[in-house]
Amino acid sequence: MAKKRKIEGIVVSGIGRGAYFVSLPSYKKFFEKILGGKVFEGTLNIKLRGARWDCLKLNYKKYSPPNGHGAIYYMYAKLRGERILVIRPAKSTHSDDVIEIIASDNLREKYKLKDGDVITIELEEDA
Repeated sequence: MAKKRKIEGIVVSGIGRGAYFVSLPSYKKFFEKILGGKVFEGTLNIKLRGARWDCLKLNYKKYSPPNGHGAIYYMYAKLRGERILVIRPAKSTHSDDVIEIIASDNLREKYKLKDGDVITIELEEDA
């Protein structure tokens, strides 16, 4: 049974590199497989409130693409009831208080999110 935990964060802009990496076949196929369908080729960046991604004591899974691209840490979550992935690349250029979200849709457009908006993410942890 999955234990649910909520975290808050603030929507922030990235530099556009998430779109490049999500579009690479080695990542895209993986994300499509574990999300069960298409994925938006981009990420939504979230600055955690008062926390670092590696200090949340979460049960991240690790994926290392076979072609030598960098590993990512990920876990399932929900945003407004929609299944998403919270990810953190092992070689991220973001500060330690930023996570990225991968979803089927462009979440900024779908939920009319802008920089500075506060969102709540419901994490799904293994019990």
